[in-house]
Amino acid sequence: MLVRRKIMTEYKATAHGFNSEITAIVDVVDGEVVKVKAEGEVPNTVGALGVDTWLEEANTEHSVDVDAVSGASVSTGALRKAAQMAYATAVGGDVDAISSASVHNHPNNYPLLKEKFYEGDLEFDDEYDVIVVGAGGAGLSAAATAAENGASVLAIEKQGIPGGTTSLSGGVMQAAGTKYQKEFTDCKDDTPEKHEAEYLAAGEGRLYEPLVRDFTQNAGQNLEWLEEKVGIKWTSVYGHTEIPYAKDAFADRIHVYEGGGAGGNGVIATRKLYEYALEQGAEFQFETAVVALVLKDETSSEVTGVIAEQDGVLYAFKANRGVILSTASIDQNVELAKDLSPQHYEDVKRHLCWSVASDRGDGIVMGMNIGAAVTGFGGTIDFDARTGNGTDDRLPTIPSIFVNGQGLNRCPCLPME
Repeated sequence: MLVRRKIMTEYKATAHGFNSEITAIVDVVDGEVVKVKAEGEVPNTVGALGVDTWLEEANTEHSVDVDAVSGASVSTGALRKAAQMAYATAVGGDVDAISSASVHNHPNNYPLLKEKFYEGDLEFDDEYDVIVVGAGGAGLSAAATAAENGASVLAIEKQGIPGGTTSLSGGVMQAAGTKYQKEFTDCKDDTPEKHEAEYLAAGEGRLYEPLVRDFTQNAGQNLEWLEEKVGIKWTSVYGHTEIPYAKDAFADRIHVYEGGGAGGNGVIATRKLYEYALEQGAEFQFETAVVALVLKDETSSEVTGVIAEQDGVLYAFKANRGVILSTASIDQNVELAKDLSPQHYEDVKRHLCWSVASDRGDGIVMGMNIGAAVTGFGGTIDFDARTGNGTDDRLPTIPSIFVNGQGLNRCPCLPME
C-alpha cells in the first residue's frame, strides 16, 4: 500500500527584541502550525522568561497569532512578529506588511473600582485560604511561604509573567550579620542594628522606622530561606561606597547569588521562587488584575476577598485567612505620586524609572478606598546610571560634576575634579 507522507517544512524569520535579535522557527504542514521555536534571546532575562511563556501558549494553540506577553512585551512582540513573518512565508502571505508593523504592545489598563463590595452580597467564583495580589519578588515569597505552611494560595498578577520589578534588579540582596558575610568579607561583627542605623542615617529622618527595622532584622534569615528552600546559592558579598555621615554603620552587605550581579539578573531569583511556589501547591493567575477588595460587612474593616478582572469579566474570590497586598509602589503613577509623595513626584516626573509598567500603586489605592491609612512615603534616592557611581565599592568612583541644561554646576559645593 502506498502511504503519502506530509512534508514538514521549517521557516525562519528574525525581529529585534529587547536584548537581541530573536529568530522564530516555525514548522508548518499543509498550512497548519505544528511547532514554534525561538533562538537568540539572552538567557536569564525577563525577555527569555516571556519568550518561554509565549512559546508555550503558541504551541498549545498551534498559532503564531497569540498575544505578546505583558511584562516582556518587546521581546515577545518581536517573537510574535518573527513567527508571523515565517508563517506568511510558508503560506504565501504578505511578509512585508507584517515586517513593517510595530512590535510594541501597550500594557493592559485595569481601572480600579471605587464602589465597595461586601461578602454577603457576592457569590464567590472560588475560595482559598490566602490570596496574594501581585507576583513580584514579595508576592512570590508570600505565596511560597503560605503554601509551604499548608495554606491554599492563589496569587493574581496583572502581567503575563511573574517577577515584577524584582526581575529587573541586579540579582543582589542586602543583609547584615549573615554567615555569608563572615565567609566572604572581613566584616565579622556586623549586626542588623548597624544596618538599620545606616539606613536611618541615609534617610535623613524620612524613613518609616518600623519597616526598616523589620527588614534589617529579618533579611539574614530570608537569605538562608532562599538558599535552603528555593535553591539560591550565595557566592560573594560587597558594599556600596561609604556615606560620609554614616561611616560608623557601614559594612559590606550586598549579597550576590550565582548568576547575579548585573541588571536583569533578578529574574534568576524570581523564576526559582515561582517554581518553588508551584511545588508547594500555590496557584497563579496571570493577565488578571485585582480591582477591589471585599469587606466582611458594612460595619467591618476585615478584608475577606478580592474582585478580579480578566478580559473585561469580573470574578470574586474569597480569602478565608487573609489577603496579602504585594503590588509594589507608585513608580509608574505620576498623578498618585503627586498626591502622596512630593519628592517622589518630582523624581518620576523628570527621570527615567526602571520599575515595571504595572507598578501603579493599586494595592495602596484599594486599601485607601476601604479606609486604610498610608505611611512611609519618605522620598527617593537617585543614582547616576551612566557611571553607577557609589553603588559598588569594588569599582573606582569616576570623578565628575553635575551641570544643568545651561552648563552650570548644580552642586557648587563639590570639588570640580
